[in-house]
Amino acid sequence: MFDVVVIGGGPGGYVAAIRAAQLGLKTALAEKADLGGVCLNRGCIPTKSLLHAAAMMRNIKDAEALGIHAGQVRLDFNKVMAHKESQVKTLTGGVRYLLGKNGVTLYRGEAEILSPDTVAVDDQKISCRHIIIAVGSSPVKPGIPGMENPAVMTSDEALSLAELPKSMGIIGGGVIGIEMALIFQSFGCATSIVEMEDRIAPLMDKEISGGLEALLKKQGIRIYTGSKVEAIEKGRILCKTGADSLQLPAKKVLAAVGRASNGLKLSLDRAGIAHEKGIIKTDACLRTNIPNIYAIGDVNGKYMLAHVASAEGLRAAENIAEAGRPMDYSAVPQCIYTEPEAAAVGLTETEAAEKGYTLKVSRIPVSANGRSLTEGCTQGFIKIVAEKTGRILGVHILAPHASELITQCVSAIRFRATARELNEIIYPHPSVSELIMEAAHGISGKPIHI
Repeated sequence: MFDVVVIGGGPGGYVAAIRAAQLGLKTALAEKADLGGVCLNRGCIPTKSLLHAAAMMRNIKDAEALGIHAGQVRLDFNKVMAHKESQVKTLTGGVRYLLGKNGVTLYRGEAEILSPDTVAVDDQKISCRHIIIAVGSSPVKPGIPGMENPAVMTSDEALSLAELPKSMGIIGGGVIGIEMALIFQSFGCATSIVEMEDRIAPLMDKEISGGLEALLKKQGIRIYTGSKVEAIEKGRILCKTGADSLQLPAKKVLAAVGRASNGLKLSLDRAGIAHEKGIIKTDACLRTNIPNIYAIGDVNGKYMLAHVASAEGLRAAENIAEAGRPMDYSAVPQCIYTEPEAAAVGLTETEAAEKGYTLKVSRIPVSANGRSLTEGCTQGFIKIVAEKTGRILGVHILAPHASELITQCVSAIRFRATARELNEIIYPHPSVSELIMEAAHGISGKPIHI
Protein backbone atom coordinates (compact mmCIF):
# COMPACT_ATOMS: atom_id res chain seq x y z
CA MET A 1 0.00 0.00 0.00
CA PHE A 2 1.41 3.35 -1.09
CA ASP A 3 0.54 6.64 0.57
CA VAL A 4 0.71 8.43 -2.79
CA VAL A 5 0.71 7.36 -6.41
CA VAL A 6 1.61 10.10 -8.89
CA ILE A 7 0.49 9.59 -12.49
CA GLY A 8 2.83 11.39 -14.89
CA GLY A 9 6.54 12.14 -14.56
CA GLY A 10 6.72 15.69 -15.96
CA PRO A 11 7.80 18.82 -14.06
CA GLY A 12 4.68 18.61 -11.90
CA GLY A 13 4.61 14.88 -11.33
CA TYR A 14 8.23 14.09 -10.56
CA VAL A 15 8.50 17.12 -8.24
CA ALA A 16 5.33 16.02 -6.42
CA ALA A 17 6.69 12.48 -6.04
CA ILE A 18 10.05 13.64 -4.67
CA ARG A 19 8.46 16.07 -2.20
CA ALA A 20 5.94 13.44 -1.03
CA ALA A 21 8.81 11.01 -0.39
CA GLN A 22 10.81 13.69 1.41
CA LEU A 23 7.81 14.22 3.71
CA GLY A 24 7.87 10.56 4.71
CA LEU A 25 5.12 9.29 2.43
CA LYS A 26 5.56 5.95 0.67
CA THR A 27 5.40 7.12 -2.93
CA ALA A 28 5.13 5.62 -6.41
CA LEU A 29 5.36 7.36 -9.78
CA ALA A 30 3.81 5.98 -12.97
CA GLU A 31 5.19 7.20 -16.31
CA LYS A 32 4.47 5.65 -19.70
CA ALA A 33 7.12 7.52 -21.70
CA ASP A 34 9.97 9.87 -20.83
CA LEU A 35 10.74 11.15 -17.35
CA GLY A 36 10.68 14.93 -17.31
CA GLY A 37 7.61 15.06 -19.53
CA VAL A 38 7.19 17.55 -22.35
CA CYS A 39 9.29 20.21 -20.60
CA LEU A 40 12.54 18.25 -20.47
CA ASN A 41 12.04 16.20 -23.63
CA ARG A 42 9.99 18.17 -26.16
CA GLY A 43 9.55 21.65 -24.73
CA CYS A 44 11.39 24.02 -22.41
CA ILE A 45 14.84 22.45 -22.34
CA PRO A 46 15.37 21.39 -25.97
CA THR A 47 13.90 24.70 -27.16
CA LYS A 48 16.31 26.67 -24.98
CA SER A 49 19.24 24.57 -26.25
CA LEU A 50 18.34 25.45 -29.84
CA LEU A 51 17.72 29.10 -28.93
CA HIS A 52 21.20 29.24 -27.40
CA ALA A 53 22.72 27.80 -30.59
CA ALA A 54 20.73 30.29 -32.68
CA ALA A 55 21.92 33.19 -30.52
CA MET A 56 25.51 32.00 -30.87
CA MET A 57 25.16 32.11 -34.64
CA ARG A 58 23.74 35.62 -34.60
CA ASN A 59 26.38 36.86 -32.16
CA ILE A 60 29.23 35.43 -34.21
CA LYS A 61 27.88 37.07 -37.35
CA ASP A 62 27.59 40.39 -35.49
CA ALA A 63 31.01 40.14 -33.80
CA GLU A 64 32.72 42.14 -36.54
CA ALA A 65 31.17 45.31 -35.12
CA LEU A 66 33.20 44.65 -31.96
CA GLY A 67 36.41 44.15 -33.91
CA ILE A 68 36.22 40.35 -33.83
CA HIS A 69 36.57 38.69 -37.24
CA ALA A 70 35.29 35.13 -37.09
CA GLY A 71 35.20 34.32 -40.79
CA GLN A 72 32.38 32.44 -42.46
CA VAL A 73 29.83 30.94 -40.09
CA ARG A 74 28.52 27.49 -41.03
CA LEU A 75 25.68 25.54 -39.41
CA ASP A 76 25.96 21.80 -38.77
CA PHE A 77 22.26 21.17 -38.09
CA ASN A 78 22.72 17.52 -37.17
CA LYS A 79 25.38 18.38 -34.59
CA VAL A 80 23.19 21.11 -33.11
CA MET A 81 20.36 18.59 -32.73
CA ALA A 82 22.70 15.97 -31.27
CA HIS A 83 23.97 18.47 -28.69
CA LYS A 84 20.36 19.25 -27.76
CA GLU A 85 19.66 15.53 -27.29
CA SER A 86 22.70 15.09 -25.05
CA GLN A 87 21.49 17.89 -22.78
CA VAL A 88 18.03 16.33 -22.61
CA LYS A 89 19.49 12.93 -21.69
CA THR A 90 21.63 14.49 -18.96
CA LEU A 91 18.63 16.14 -17.34
CA THR A 92 16.24 13.19 -17.67
CA GLY A 93 18.96 10.97 -16.19
CA GLY A 94 19.16 13.42 -13.31
CA VAL A 95 15.42 13.08 -12.67
CA ARG A 96 15.74 9.29 -12.62
CA TYR A 97 18.59 9.56 -10.12
CA LEU A 98 16.66 11.94 -7.85
CA LEU A 99 13.61 9.69 -7.80
CA GLY A 100 15.75 6.73 -6.77
CA LYS A 101 17.72 8.73 -4.21
CA ASN A 102 14.47 9.78 -2.51
CA GLY A 103 13.01 6.28 -2.51
CA VAL A 104 10.26 6.79 -5.07
CA THR A 105 9.13 3.53 -6.70
CA LEU A 106 8.96 3.96 -10.48
CA TYR A 107 6.38 2.09 -12.57
CA ARG A 108 6.75 2.15 -16.34
CA GLY A 109 3.58 1.91 -18.38
CA GLU A 110 0.11 3.30 -19.05
CA ALA A 111 -1.69 4.22 -15.83
CA GLU A 112 -5.41 3.96 -15.23
CA ILE A 113 -7.45 4.94 -12.17
CA LEU A 114 -9.65 1.97 -11.26
CA SER A 115 -10.99 3.47 -8.04
CA PRO A 116 -10.05 6.20 -5.53
CA ASP A 117 -7.60 3.79 -3.93
CA THR A 118 -6.38 1.70 -6.87
CA VAL A 119 -4.24 2.56 -9.88
CA ALA A 120 -3.40 0.07 -12.62
CA VAL A 121 -0.15 0.35 -14.57
CA ASP A 122 -0.45 -2.06 -17.49
CA ASP A 123 -1.25 -5.38 -15.72
CA GLN A 124 -0.16 -4.29 -12.23
CA LYS A 125 -2.65 -3.05 -9.63
CA ILE A 126 -1.31 -0.58 -7.07
CA SER A 127 -3.17 0.21 -3.85
CA CYS A 128 -2.85 3.73 -2.48
CA ARG A 129 -4.31 6.29 -0.10
CA HIS A 130 -3.92 9.29 -2.39
CA ILE A 131 -3.51 9.93 -6.12
CA ILE A 132 -1.94 12.93 -7.83
CA ILE A 133 -2.84 13.28 -11.52
CA ALA A 134 -0.11 15.04 -13.52
CA VAL A 135 -0.58 13.78 -17.08
CA GLY A 136 0.05 17.11 -18.81
CA SER A 137 -1.12 18.20 -22.24
CA SER A 138 -0.54 17.64 -25.96
CA PRO A 139 -0.25 20.01 -28.94
CA VAL A 140 -3.46 20.89 -30.75
CA LYS A 141 -3.83 20.71 -34.51
CA PRO A 142 -6.54 23.10 -35.75
CA GLY A 143 -9.21 21.97 -38.21
CA ILE A 144 -7.69 23.58 -41.29
CA PRO A 145 -7.97 21.95 -44.73
CA GLY A 146 -4.67 20.26 -45.49
CA MET A 147 -3.69 19.75 -41.85
CA GLU A 148 -3.18 16.05 -42.64
CA ASN A 149 -0.37 17.00 -45.05
CA PRO A 150 2.86 15.21 -44.02
CA ALA A 151 4.67 18.56 -44.04
CA VAL A 152 2.54 19.71 -41.08
CA MET A 153 4.05 19.18 -37.63
CA THR A 154 3.70 20.22 -34.01
CA SER A 155 6.48 21.45 -31.75
CA ASP A 156 7.20 17.80 -30.84
CA GLU A 157 8.28 16.99 -34.40
CA ALA A 158 9.92 20.38 -34.98
CA LEU A 159 12.37 19.69 -32.17
CA SER A 160 13.50 16.44 -33.75
CA LEU A 161 13.78 17.35 -37.45
CA ALA A 162 16.44 15.39 -39.32
CA GLU A 163 17.27 18.30 -41.64
CA LEU A 164 16.72 22.03 -41.80
CA PRO A 165 13.85 23.00 -44.12
CA LYS A 166 14.27 25.85 -46.59
CA SER A 167 11.08 27.55 -45.43
CA MET A 168 8.60 27.24 -42.58
CA GLY A 169 5.16 28.66 -41.95
CA ILE A 170 4.13 28.87 -38.31
CA ILE A 171 0.45 28.97 -37.43
CA GLY A 172 0.19 30.82 -34.13
CA GLY A 173 2.13 33.75 -32.72
CA GLY A 174 2.22 32.75 -29.07
CA VAL A 175 5.28 31.72 -27.05
CA ILE A 176 5.94 28.51 -28.97
CA GLY A 177 5.49 30.12 -32.38
CA ILE A 178 7.73 33.07 -31.52
CA GLU A 179 10.58 30.97 -30.11
CA MET A 180 10.45 28.46 -32.97
CA ALA A 181 10.44 31.28 -35.53
CA LEU A 182 13.57 32.81 -34.01
CA ILE A 183 15.36 29.44 -33.94
CA PHE A 184 14.69 28.46 -37.53
CA GLN A 185 15.11 31.93 -39.03
CA SER A 186 18.51 32.22 -37.30
CA PHE A 187 19.52 28.85 -38.74
CA GLY A 188 18.74 30.07 -42.27
CA CYS A 189 15.18 28.81 -42.75
CA ALA A 190 12.89 31.50 -44.21
CA THR A 191 10.15 31.75 -41.57
CA SER A 192 6.68 33.29 -41.42
CA ILE A 193 4.22 33.62 -38.54
CA VAL A 194 0.46 33.77 -39.12
CA GLU A 195 -1.55 34.94 -36.09
CA MET A 196 -5.34 35.36 -35.94
CA GLU A 197 -5.23 38.03 -33.21
CA ASP A 198 -4.23 41.60 -34.00
CA ARG A 199 -0.79 41.09 -32.42
CA ILE A 200 1.67 38.35 -31.60
CA ALA A 201 2.05 37.35 -27.94
CA PRO A 202 -1.57 38.46 -27.44
CA LEU A 203 -1.59 37.60 -23.73
CA MET A 204 1.33 39.90 -22.97
CA ASP A 205 1.22 43.67 -22.48
CA LYS A 206 0.62 45.45 -25.79
CA GLU A 207 3.96 47.23 -25.64
CA ILE A 208 5.77 43.90 -25.17
CA SER A 209 3.92 42.49 -28.18
CA GLY A 210 4.90 45.48 -30.29
CA GLY A 211 8.51 45.29 -29.19
CA LEU A 212 8.71 41.58 -29.94
CA GLU A 213 7.24 42.06 -33.40
CA ALA A 214 9.86 44.71 -34.21
CA LEU A 215 12.67 42.46 -32.98
CA LEU A 216 11.49 39.45 -34.99
CA LYS A 217 11.00 41.49 -38.14
CA LYS A 218 14.52 42.84 -37.75
CA GLN A 219 15.71 39.22 -37.92
CA GLY A 220 13.84 38.78 -41.21
CA ILE A 221 10.82 36.90 -39.89
CA ARG A 222 7.63 37.76 -41.75
CA ILE A 223 4.65 38.34 -39.46
CA TYR A 224 1.00 38.43 -40.50
CA THR A 225 -1.35 39.41 -37.69
CA GLY A 226 -5.12 39.57 -37.96
CA SER A 227 -4.74 36.73 -40.45
CA LYS A 228 -6.51 33.42 -40.91
CA VAL A 229 -5.02 30.30 -42.47
CA GLU A 230 -7.54 28.99 -44.99
CA ALA A 231 -5.69 25.96 -46.32
CA ILE A 232 -2.36 24.18 -46.40
CA GLU A 233 -1.08 22.94 -49.73
CA LYS A 234 2.16 21.36 -50.82
CA GLY A 235 4.93 23.88 -50.19
CA ARG A 236 2.70 26.76 -49.17
CA ILE A 237 0.13 28.19 -46.78
CA LEU A 238 -2.94 30.01 -48.07
CA CYS A 239 -4.14 32.71 -45.72
CA LYS A 240 -6.22 35.84 -45.67
CA THR A 241 -5.27 39.18 -44.11
CA GLY A 242 -8.24 41.50 -44.25
CA ALA A 243 -9.33 41.53 -47.88
CA ASP A 244 -5.94 40.30 -49.12
CA SER A 245 -5.24 36.67 -49.96
CA LEU A 246 -1.65 35.53 -49.47
CA GLN A 247 0.40 32.50 -50.43
CA LEU A 248 3.31 31.92 -48.06
CA PRO A 249 6.15 29.53 -48.93
CA ALA A 250 6.33 26.68 -46.41
CA LYS A 251 8.24 23.45 -46.98
CA LYS A 252 7.26 22.69 -43.39
CA VAL A 253 4.24 23.96 -41.45
CA LEU A 254 4.30 24.22 -37.66
CA ALA A 255 0.95 24.18 -35.85
CA ALA A 256 1.55 26.24 -32.70
CA VAL A 257 -1.99 27.20 -31.71
CA GLY A 258 -1.97 25.80 -28.18
CA ARG A 259 -2.21 22.63 -26.15
CA ALA A 260 -5.04 20.46 -24.81
CA SER A 261 -5.29 18.57 -21.53
CA ASN A 262 -4.45 14.85 -21.58
CA GLY A 263 -7.13 14.20 -18.98
CA LEU A 264 -9.43 12.31 -21.32
CA LYS A 265 -6.78 9.61 -21.71
CA LEU A 266 -7.44 8.59 -18.09
CA SER A 267 -11.12 7.53 -18.42
CA LEU A 268 -12.09 10.26 -15.96
CA ASP A 269 -15.82 9.60 -16.24
CA ARG A 270 -15.44 5.98 -15.20
CA ALA A 271 -13.36 7.08 -12.22
CA GLY A 272 -15.99 9.68 -11.30
CA ILE A 273 -13.61 12.62 -11.56
CA ALA A 274 -15.31 15.90 -12.52
CA HIS A 275 -13.88 17.56 -15.61
CA GLU A 276 -14.72 19.67 -18.63
CA LYS A 277 -13.38 18.22 -21.88
CA GLY A 278 -10.49 16.64 -20.01
CA ILE A 279 -9.64 19.68 -17.90
CA ILE A 280 -9.95 18.39 -14.35
CA LYS A 281 -11.76 20.63 -11.89
CA THR A 282 -9.89 21.28 -8.65
CA ASP A 283 -10.38 23.40 -5.57
CA ALA A 284 -7.89 25.93 -4.23
CA CYS A 285 -5.90 23.13 -2.57
CA LEU A 286 -5.74 21.18 -5.89
CA ARG A 287 -8.20 18.48 -4.79
CA THR A 288 -10.66 17.08 -7.31
CA ASN A 289 -14.27 16.27 -6.40
CA ILE A 290 -12.85 13.04 -4.95
CA PRO A 291 -11.05 14.29 -1.80
CA ASN A 292 -8.05 11.95 -1.95
CA ILE A 293 -7.35 12.62 -5.65
CA TYR A 294 -5.44 15.75 -6.71
CA ALA A 295 -4.74 17.19 -10.18
CA ILE A 296 -1.78 19.43 -11.00
CA GLY A 297 -0.15 21.06 -14.01
CA ASP A 298 -1.60 21.39 -17.49
CA VAL A 299 -4.33 18.85 -16.81
CA ASN A 300 -6.16 21.20 -14.43
CA GLY A 301 -6.09 24.03 -16.98
CA LYS A 302 -5.11 26.83 -14.60
CA TYR A 303 -1.73 27.71 -16.15
CA MET A 304 0.04 25.64 -18.81
CA LEU A 305 3.50 26.54 -17.51
CA ALA A 306 6.14 24.12 -16.25
CA HIS A 307 7.03 26.27 -13.25
CA VAL A 308 3.39 26.42 -12.17
CA ALA A 309 3.13 22.64 -12.48
CA SER A 310 6.18 22.24 -10.22
CA ALA A 311 4.77 24.67 -7.65
CA GLU A 312 1.45 22.82 -7.70
CA GLY A 313 3.29 19.51 -7.32
CA LEU A 314 5.00 20.74 -4.17
CA ARG A 315 1.74 22.08 -2.76
CA ALA A 316 -0.26 18.91 -3.53
CA ALA A 317 2.32 16.70 -1.81
CA GLU A 318 2.47 19.04 1.18
CA ASN A 319 -1.33 19.16 1.40
CA ILE A 320 -1.44 15.37 1.55
CA ALA A 321 1.22 15.16 4.28
CA GLU A 322 0.16 18.19 6.29
CA ALA A 323 -2.71 20.65 6.65
CA GLY A 324 -4.09 21.82 3.32
CA ARG A 325 -3.00 25.23 2.03
CA PRO A 326 -4.42 26.89 -1.09
CA MET A 327 -2.32 27.81 -4.12
CA ASP A 328 -1.55 31.48 -4.66
CA TYR A 329 -1.57 32.49 -8.32
CA SER A 330 -1.27 36.24 -7.68
CA ALA A 331 2.26 36.47 -9.09
CA VAL A 332 2.89 33.97 -11.89
CA PRO A 333 5.80 34.90 -14.18
CA GLN A 334 5.66 34.34 -17.92
CA CYS A 335 8.72 34.41 -20.18
CA ILE A 336 9.55 34.35 -23.88
CA TYR A 337 13.18 33.46 -24.60
CA THR A 338 13.86 35.77 -27.51
CA GLU A 339 16.92 38.03 -27.71
CA PRO A 340 16.46 40.17 -25.73
CA GLU A 341 14.07 38.15 -23.59
CA ALA A 342 10.52 39.12 -22.66
CA ALA A 343 9.05 38.50 -19.21
CA ALA A 344 6.02 39.65 -17.30
CA VAL A 345 4.22 39.22 -14.01
CA GLY A 346 0.98 40.67 -12.68
CA LEU A 347 -1.49 42.90 -14.47
CA THR A 348 -0.96 44.53 -17.83
CA GLU A 349 -1.69 48.24 -18.06
CA THR A 350 -4.97 47.49 -19.84
CA GLU A 351 -6.04 44.91 -17.24
CA ALA A 352 -5.21 47.24 -14.35
CA ALA A 353 -7.19 50.09 -15.92
CA GLU A 354 -10.16 47.79 -16.52
CA LYS A 355 -10.12 46.84 -12.83
CA GLY A 356 -10.55 50.49 -11.95
CA TYR A 357 -7.14 51.29 -10.48
CA THR A 358 -5.81 54.83 -10.63
CA LEU A 359 -2.49 54.08 -12.26
CA LYS A 360 1.07 55.26 -12.24
CA VAL A 361 3.12 53.84 -15.12
CA SER A 362 6.87 54.11 -15.54
CA ARG A 363 8.84 53.08 -18.65
CA ILE A 364 12.62 52.99 -18.92
CA PRO A 365 14.32 52.12 -22.25
CA VAL A 366 17.10 49.56 -22.34
CA SER A 367 19.25 52.16 -24.08
CA ALA A 368 19.50 53.99 -20.72
CA ASN A 369 21.19 50.97 -19.11
CA GLY A 370 24.97 50.73 -19.25
CA ARG A 371 25.22 46.96 -18.89
CA SER A 372 22.75 46.40 -21.73
CA LEU A 373 24.75 48.69 -23.98
CA THR A 374 27.98 46.78 -23.26
CA GLU A 375 26.17 43.64 -24.43
CA GLY A 376 25.13 45.35 -27.65
CA CYS A 377 21.44 45.65 -26.78
CA THR A 378 19.71 48.97 -27.39
CA GLN A 379 16.15 47.74 -27.99
CA GLY A 380 13.66 47.02 -25.26
CA PHE A 381 12.34 48.52 -22.04
CA ILE A 382 10.99 47.84 -18.58
CA LYS A 383 7.53 48.97 -17.62
CA ILE A 384 6.12 49.07 -14.10
CA VAL A 385 2.38 49.43 -13.59
CA ALA A 386 1.45 50.59 -10.09
CA GLU A 387 -1.58 51.95 -8.30
CA LYS A 388 -1.56 55.50 -6.95
CA THR A 389 -0.14 54.38 -3.58
CA GLY A 390 2.91 53.04 -5.41
CA ARG A 391 1.98 49.37 -4.87
CA ILE A 392 3.23 47.39 -7.83
CA LEU A 393 0.53 45.69 -9.88
CA GLY A 394 2.50 44.46 -12.89
CA VAL A 395 5.97 44.47 -14.41
CA HIS A 396 6.71 43.95 -18.11
CA ILE A 397 10.27 43.56 -19.36
CA LEU A 398 11.83 43.33 -22.81
CA ALA A 399 15.55 43.32 -22.00
CA PRO A 400 18.62 41.10 -21.68
CA HIS A 401 18.16 38.43 -18.97
CA ALA A 402 14.49 39.33 -18.48
CA SER A 403 13.70 35.77 -17.35
CA GLU A 404 16.12 36.30 -14.44
CA LEU A 405 15.09 39.88 -13.66
CA ILE A 406 11.42 38.99 -13.36
CA THR A 407 11.94 36.95 -10.18
CA GLN A 408 12.53 40.08 -8.09
CA CYS A 409 9.35 41.53 -9.55
CA VAL A 410 7.44 38.34 -8.70
CA SER A 411 8.53 38.78 -5.09
CA ALA A 412 7.52 42.44 -5.14
CA ILE A 413 3.99 41.64 -6.28
CA ARG A 414 3.65 38.55 -4.11
CA PHE A 415 4.53 40.53 -0.97
CA ARG A 416 2.64 43.67 -2.04
CA ALA A 417 5.73 45.85 -2.26
CA THR A 418 5.70 49.48 -3.32
CA ALA A 419 8.02 51.18 -5.77
CA ARG A 420 9.57 53.14 -2.88
CA GLU A 421 10.49 49.85 -1.16
CA LEU A 422 12.23 48.67 -4.33
CA ASN A 423 14.17 51.95 -4.35
CA GLU A 424 15.54 51.18 -0.91
CA ILE A 425 17.45 48.21 -2.37
CA ILE A 426 21.05 48.76 -3.46
CA TYR A 427 21.48 47.34 -6.97
CA PRO A 428 24.81 46.14 -8.33
CA HIS A 429 26.43 48.34 -10.97
CA PRO A 430 26.69 47.80 -13.83
CA SER A 431 23.79 45.40 -14.13
CA VAL A 432 20.64 45.06 -16.19
CA SER A 433 18.74 44.90 -12.87
CA GLU A 434 19.30 48.65 -12.53
CA LEU A 435 16.43 48.99 -15.00
CA ILE A 436 14.10 47.85 -12.19
CA MET A 437 15.54 50.53 -9.90
CA GLU A 438 15.12 53.25 -12.53
CA ALA A 439 11.55 52.22 -13.33
CA ALA A 440 10.68 52.14 -9.64
CA HIS A 441 12.12 55.65 -9.28
CA GLY A 442 9.78 56.63 -12.10
CA ILE A 443 6.82 55.56 -9.96
CA SER A 444 7.90 57.02 -6.62
CA GLY A 445 9.65 60.11 -7.94
CA LYS A 446 11.88 60.64 -10.94
CA PRO A 447 14.39 58.27 -12.57
CA ILE A 448 18.04 59.27 -12.40
CA HIS A 449 19.45 58.25 -15.78
CA ILE A 450 16.76 59.47 -18.14
